[in-house]
Amino acid sequence: AATPAMEAEAATGGVMLVRDGAGRTRCVRVDAAREDVRCLAARAGAPPDAFFTHGGRPLRAGVPLAELGATAGATVDEHRRMRGGMDTVMIVLICLGAAFGLWLLYLILPKVLACLRWFWRTILAPPIFFIYDYILTPIGHCARDSIFTVKEACCDCCESCDLCCNPYKRI
Repeated sequence: AATPAMEAEAATGGVMLVRDGAGRTRCVRVDAAREDVRCLAARAGAPPDAFFTHGGRPLRAGVPLAELGATAGATVDEHRRMRGGMDTVMIVLICLGAAFGLWLLYLILPKVLACLRWFWRTILAPPIFFIYDYILTPIGHCARDSIFTVKEACCDCCESCDLCCNPYKRI
């Protein structure tokens, strides 16, 4: 932050305050009526990728600082340009590619489902139905018949059996 002494010197002696991104403020002597932002950047020791704003508006090169509203005693903000990221063309290309992919998926999905349906009906279903009809069903019938046969044999043999006498334990 600028100290009161810095602000007093800036207001009287043709000095501008340059505030960087870290919040540090430097006093820079410039003639705002004749010099532009390149002189300000050189005297402030700003890196080449820095740009300056005053009052939220960018300061353009080649235009005197006074014409842009930055006079003696004004505070100018130093900003760094962000490198990397994506530009608008790349974002549009990615969106178009995603839209094209969704459109292809919309076209292909019914055909994939039709192929899966055909695969189920012609290749998977006959063996499954064969296994169910000729292996699982006879085993189930044999097991059920054997359980009933054992139960009936038990009840035929003895009359004092709990299964015969207790109606709640009968099937």
